[in-house]
Amino acid sequence: HLNLPFLDSFKEHLVDLYEENKNSLEEFNPSEGRDYSLARFRFEDDNINRYIKNIIGDVEFRIMLYKQHKGHEHSKHVDIGGIKCSLNMILFDNDNPVVFYSDDQIHEFKYECALLDVSKPHSVPKSNKDRVFLRIAIKEDYEIVRQKIESYCKSRK
Repeated sequence: HLNLPFLDSFKEHLVDLYEENKNSLEEFNPSEGRDYSLARFRFEDDNINRYIKNIIGDVEFRIMLYKQHKGHEHSKHVDIGGIKCSLNMILFDNDNPVVFYSDDQIHEFKYECALLDVSKPHSVPKSNKDRVFLRIAIKEDYEIVRQKIESYCKSRK
């Protein structure tokens, strides 16, 4: 998984957007019977869209703000709907890790902004505070997007 600093310029705008819309977040449970509770807000932002397209090209993605409610686990799962990787950025201080599972290994990954391979089994444990984050859900293989991001980052040095 790839830690990234390049979305930082949008953080203040995203925090403001969350604060303006936090009372209208859509509550949902992606799979009945799971023991977690999420809320989300889908939105379009031309600046973020252009920025991401400049990096990853003409790949389908959608932008959302998510809130994982405090005290709720996001159980082990793989993302559905063709989503293969996700650019996530934590908006408020929360050092809760994403936990990835492979064979008999468990890997905890803490991040502020990262590209995650959500086609692999993963979960997020309970936290004592809400976990609010930007999620750019991408319908492209993790390795392809990772290479495009690394190329972009190298070209900016």
